[in-house]
Amino acid sequence: WAFPDITLAPGQLMVIFASSKDRAAAGSELHTNFKLSSGGEYLGLIRPDGSTVEHDFSPSYPQQVTDISYGLGQSTSTSELYGPGDAATYLVPTNGNDDVDDGQNVNSWITADFDDSSWFSGTNGLGYATGTPDNYDQFINTDVQSILYNQGSTRTSLYMRMPFNIADPTAINGLTLKLKYDDGFVAYLNGNPLPIAETLNPSTSQLNYQSVATEIHNDSEAVIDVPFTIDPSLLNVGQNLLCIHGLNRSATSSDALFVATLDAVSISGSGTPNYFSSPTPGSANSGGSASPGPLVRSVTNDLLPLSAADSIVKIEADLIPTLNPIGTITLSYRVMYGGETSVAMNDNGLGADTTAGDGIYTANMSLAGLDPGE
Repeated sequence: WAFPDITLAPGQLMVIFASSKDRAAAGSELHTNFKLSSGGEYLGLIRPDGSTVEHDFSPSYPQQVTDISYGLGQSTSTSELYGPGDAATYLVPTNGNDDVDDGQNVNSWITADFDDSSWFSGTNGLGYATGTPDNYDQFINTDVQSILYNQGSTRTSLYMRMPFNIADPTAINGLTLKLKYDDGFVAYLNGNPLPIAETLNPSTSQLNYQSVATEIHNDSEAVIDVPFTIDPSLLNVGQNLLCIHGLNRSATSSDALFVATLDAVSISGSGTPNYFSSPTPGSANSGGSASPGPLVRSVTNDLLPLSAADSIVKIEADLIPTLNPIGTITLSYRVMYGGETSVAMNDNGLGADTTAGDGIYTANMSLAGLDPGE
C-alpha cells in the first residue's frame, strides 16, 4: 500500500488506519488495503524505491491484544517557554480603538507590531486580592488593584502582552498553555485573531474592551493550572507573542488572577518496542511495558456518602487478561495517614464475590475505626 502525496512538517504525526478499506486521498483519512493479524506478521515501512527498508518488524510483530497498543517507545522532554515572573506589558483599556473586533481590526492590540510603549511594564502573575490574607497573594507578581478594582463600571478587562523567543520551533512537537485565572480569559498567539484558548468569556464577535466574564471562577479552582493544547505550528522562529484578554466578572470583584505558563514538549528517538495500555495516536509513545498486565475497565469509585452504620464497603474491579492469565489481584487501602491494609480480591463466587468467573474481582474494605470526616 502506497502513501499518497502528502507533506508532513518536522515533528508532525499522522494516523493511518489498517482497515483494508484502501483509501489514499490526500487530505482525508488514510486507510490501508490490508488489516493486521493479532497473531503477528511482517510489517514494514519501505522507501519509494520499493526495496529499501526504512523500518520493519521482522520476521513479525508479537501477539496483539484488544485495546492495547503496540509500537516504539519514545522519549519526551518538557521545557518552559514562558512562565511566572517573565516580562509582560499590561493595560486596562478605556476605549475600543484597539479591540480585536473578531479579526476585523488589523491594528488591534494583539498584533506583533502594536505599539505598547505607553503600557505598564510588569511580570507574569497579574492580579489583586482585596482580602487579607488571600490565597492569590503567592501567585501575584504584578498587583493591578489600583487600575482594575472599582475604577468604573467599564473597567473589567485587562490586556496582557507576553513576549518570548524560540530558536527552533521545528524541534517542538507539542505545546500546552496552562492558566490560573479569575474569572475568564481569551488567549491569542502571534497576532492570530482566532483564540488559542478561552473560557468563561463572551463570543469573540461580542468581545470588546468592556466585556465581563460570563461566570465567576471560584477562588479554590482559580489557583489550579488548567491546561489547553495548542498547535505548535503557530510558533515563529525568534520573537513570539502570547496575548491574554483577562476578564473580571464585575468592576467591583474582590479579586482577579491571571498566570500563564507555556510549555513545549519535544519527542526524541524511537526506542524499544512496548505495549501501551493508554493509546497514543497523534502524540508520543510514552510509558508502556514489554508485558502488559490486565486491562482495568472499571473500579468501584462511588464510596460516598458513608454512614456511621456502615462497617464495610464492597469494592469491585472489572478486569480483562491480556497476554497472560490473571494470577492474583490485591486491594490496598489506608485510613488517612495510617499504614496500608491489603486484602485479596476474588472472582470465585465466594464471600463478597457474586458470580464466579465473570471477570469482576471483589473484596470487602473494612471501615472499622473510621472516624467522622476521615
